[in-house]
Amino acid sequence: RYADWQESSGMQTSFVLPRPNLAGDHQIENAGLAIAMLRHQQQVRVTMDAIAKGLVTVKWPARLQRLSPGPLTGHREVWLDGGHNPNAAQRLFAFFNRHIYADRILATGELRPIHLIIGMIEGKDPTALTAPLATLLASITAVPVPGHDWHPASAFGPSARAAPDLPSAMAMVPEDGLPILIAGSLYLAGEVLRLNDELPD
Repeated sequence: RYADWQESSGMQTSFVLPRPNLAGDHQIENAGLAIAMLRHQQQVRVTMDAIAKGLVTVKWPARLQRLSPGPLTGHREVWLDGGHNPNAAQRLFAFFNRHIYADRILATGELRPIHLIIGMIEGKDPTALTAPLATLLASITAVPVPGHDWHPASAFGPSARAAPDLPSAMAMVPEDGLPILIAGSLYLAGEVLRLNDELPD
């Protein structure tokens, strides 16, 4: 619930603040950097209470966002991330491997995987996400990225299936209780949020 923070500028200062209201341990590192920048600058006074409030209320659409029940997701566990490069894949792998898999161990001791729905525009490496996440994936379903040229399903490997749109892709994923990750493009993420009535204000 809480994260310990330290800063050093001649003398060391320690303080305790809430964890950011964002999924993924890397968001603690990001928040720490932002706090350090705020405390270093002298132009705008920002209190620790204001920082704490910001941490617990922060929202970052399409960055490991757990989608709410809605027209697209129904009542399934669906995560959305606009990442499309190896660094994003590493963060996704760490999150699902540590935080999701910990609660999803089969009676056999095997870890339960996730379903990936991916849409990626041409010019991006189609293996940037699928290769690092390969050991976690139960299925890959490729969708178009509206308004852009996109990679076909074959670019994501021989087991990837094609769907004409996001609702069709959701319907193709079996209702087996496994989480679904939609990723590969911020353009696609915007369409996901629109279809699920979750566009930010």
